Amino acid sequence: MIKWKITMIKIGITEVKPENACSYYRSFGTLGKLKNVSLVPLKEINWLSLNSIDILFIGRPDHNNYVELLRIAKDLNIPTWIDWDDNVLVLPEYNPAYAHFNSRKQEVIDCIKLADIVTVSTEDLKSQLSQYNENIYIIENAFNNYNYDFIKQESQVNEVFWRGSNTHRGDLMTVHDEMVSVSNKFNDWIFLFVGGDAWYVADKIKNSAKGASVDILSYNKFLKYYPHSIMQVPLEDNSFNRSKSNIAWIEGTFNGCSTIAQGLPEFCKPGVVTYDTPDKYQYYLEKLMGSKEYRLKQYNESFEYIKENLMLTEMNKKRIKIIERLI
Repeated sequence: MIKWKITMIKIGITEVKPENACSYYRSFGTLGKLKNVSLVPLKEINWLSLNSIDILFIGRPDHNNYVELLRIAKDLNIPTWIDWDDNVLVLPEYNPAYAHFNSRKQEVIDCIKLADIVTVSTEDLKSQLSQYNENIYIIENAFNNYNYDFIKQESQVNEVFWRGSNTHRGDLMTVHDEMVSVSNKFNDWIFLFVGGDAWYVADKIKNSAKGASVDILSYNKFLKYYPHSIMQVPLEDNSFNRSKSNIAWIEGTFNGCSTIAQGLPEFCKPGVVTYDTPDKYQYYLEKLMGSKEYRLKQYNESFEYIKENLMLTEMNKKRIKIIERLI
């Protein structure tokens, strides 16, 4: 029997939105950095489009087309790998994507069941999805140090930074009153809201500012060149958010911020100031705003942990192991 030596792994890859932030953190933006890997973007759902690839990768598959694609790969004996960064099976009803994913639960489950390997970003997400597939592996989200240097920010401005989309309406409302109250006490601080239109909070804060949603590269330049002091991550304590990763903390630390967040699993990390009630949110936010020394202490702890543990060059070694399991 002739044994072929594979020198370049061809991964057929498809994403719901290949240009967006999730793709940057979980698929095209990460797999594309691997040596000896060639990405083959897939557009057609047929055997011909899969015939020359070694592995099929699908990011966040939620449609019958993806179910069919996975079945064709099975027929061709092509290993399959899917990735999820959120548990869309337990979305809260206030999330704008609820109706979409609620109508596609079975397709999501079918894809998870069909995949040879599923990768996820958190331990809780693995636990929630393990009922559908026993081959689930955790690859944490990481700072892309292929593209940017992870260096300390020495200058800060008095701004409390929030970033997110309209999917976080219910999350922001959990501390709405407390945020307004803190803003009234600290008139020399700006509350910045970037991304989704958070008018339902921002319009109640006299010293607020809004930033539009931008593409991921423009956003990363913003993080690099315009440092702030505090990244806030209000989240409702529910099943969906408990499986959520801590990208906001990583981005905030890159931006020079200390981070305050609801005390969910992935935010109980060195340097993150966590809270479990709105009152404690207000207490700790005021403490951060009132003490530069405290902010820098928390920021430095986060910076050192992320630098040591969450660099993409290291995290991609886990992706290489996944590839080795599949080939």
